[in-house]
Amino acid sequence: MTKENIFTMETSGIKFGNGCTEEVGYEAKRFGIRKSLVITDKKIEKLNLFQTVKESLDRYGVNYSVYNEVVTEPTDTSFKNASSFASDGDYDGFIAVGGGSVMDTTKAANLYSTYPADFLASLTFFTVKNLTITCGKPAVPIIRAAVIKNISSFDFDPEVY
Repeated sequence: MTKENIFTMETSGIKFGNGCTEEVGYEAKRFGIRKSLVITDKKIEKLNLFQTVKESLDRYGVNYSVYNEVVTEPTDTSFKNASSFASDGDYDGFIAVGGGSVMDTTKAANLYSTYPADFLASLTFFTVKNLTITCGKPAVPIIRAAVIKNISSFDFDPEVY
């Protein structure tokens, strides 16, 4: 019996090490981001890490606004709120500062502000068609965990619909 000994793993580029957060402005500029939406939560926003991100963006001349309303275990409603905020700002890039909930919310805000659609209609489309969607706007994740995935997870509230 032959055993499989070759595999392929495709990932986003990952930069890590002491001081890497200081380079977020460089990475944003490298991606061509001029006006970014920085998405985080209220706890992360109070940390020195967040201040480092803002200082780096300022140093590299990247304009930004902050959305800090991310909730732990995001819901369809919280995704829609972030997407609405993103749609109003004409952003050309996204920066996620936080953990999994921030990352998931940022991906949803990027998707729905780039491809505006009814939330449920597009959710069904993306699920049924099993498509990978590239949003067209660059995103720079700043996280303290090794979880990077191309999907977003959320809790669905059917009573809203």
